Amino acid sequence: MEETRGGAVGIDRILRRGRMDFCGNTLSALGGALLVIGTSGTAAAQGDPAANLGPASGGVALGVAASNNAIEFVAGSGSCGSNSLQPVGWEFDVVNPVVVSAMTWFDDGLDGLSVGHEVGLWDPAGNLIASTHVTIPSGTTATLDGHWRVVSIPPTQLLPGAGYIAGGMNGQNGECLTSNVTQTVHPDLVFVDATYSTGTTLNRPATHSSATSGFYGVGFQIGGVPPGAFCFGDGSGSPCPCGNEVTEPEGCHHSGGVGARLSPGGTTSVASDDLTFHGTQLLPNQPGLLFAGQNAVNGGAGAIFGDGLRCAGGTVRRLGVRTADAAGASSWGPGLGAPGGWAAGDTRRFQVWYRDPVNSPCGSAFNLSHGVEVTFTP
Repeated sequence: MEETRGGAVGIDRILRRGRMDFCGNTLSALGGALLVIGTSGTAAAQGDPAANLGPASGGVALGVAASNNAIEFVAGSGSCGSNSLQPVGWEFDVVNPVVVSAMTWFDDGLDGLSVGHEVGLWDPAGNLIASTHVTIPSGTTATLDGHWRVVSIPPTQLLPGAGYIAGGMNGQNGECLTSNVTQTVHPDLVFVDATYSTGTTLNRPATHSSATSGFYGVGFQIGGVPPGAFCFGDGSGSPCPCGNEVTEPEGCHHSGGVGARLSPGGTTSVASDDLTFHGTQLLPNQPGLLFAGQNAVNGGAGAIFGDGLRCAGGTVRRLGVRTADAAGASSWGPGLGAPGGWAAGDTRRFQVWYRDPVNSPCGSAFNLSHGVEVTFTP
């Protein structure tokens, strides 16, 4: 993208040239990984919290679709075992790429958590994916979504593969640890087995349990619409240029078969200047440019540009080029205020332009994410 010395340029100049020029440094960001699947255990091994089970109390059934939970337990289902201080979780496969937006813990009674729970997702090499490593606080501090206490994380992509593990520390208290629960799994995932490990600090719970389904406990949320997101390639606004629509809240699909996503993080405070953006489902190892415009193009519906839709228009400012990592992810910020030039009360629309040099659906060799609108506060 061209810019004037002050950082701004009319979007019409970009359109006349039909291209954006890149310069900048590479930044690796969030990504997913693959694991190796194992076979489901059948006997209760030493340390298996599913041993010595008794009946659980009744509860309310929930559905997975409304909140995009990775797994949904039927409250009160299953059997009750002794609750000890140890990591528990579940192993799963990823069928289609997913973006994790939050980590969760199941609040069976909807009355808060007795203790905080340290949680995370593990990659195939046994490494904890850093962006997913958070603590779900005790009590009712965390947002309640259905039966889940939710802590948001930077959007983190998981690529198709076998054997991911979601795990968390189960507190040592008087509550029942329920397993063999009735559950529903997100359609882009396949449940493999309940898992556990020993130890009094969080570690990868990779031992398969005698439980035939999961333990009440750790979960995560997939996708959802980022705050301020608009101008999707799903046909809800302007159509994508060559029938390359998508069915999710993302940009028009690129040669990888999905569209790019852009999620904001941090705050809208000008004084804090901690606004960040995370791009996912970009083309791996290809450069992408984050830019901000004053207007929402075509009333927010977007206009055809390359293989995608231009959502942010008017006078624009470039906010940096990043090369997507192997998982198709990039990050920008904090510290975007100086190049962005906004003030409290201003509204800006953000978007990522990225290269798609091989087999782009419409032959333009570039595409765009959807847009994100932010109104700034002092």
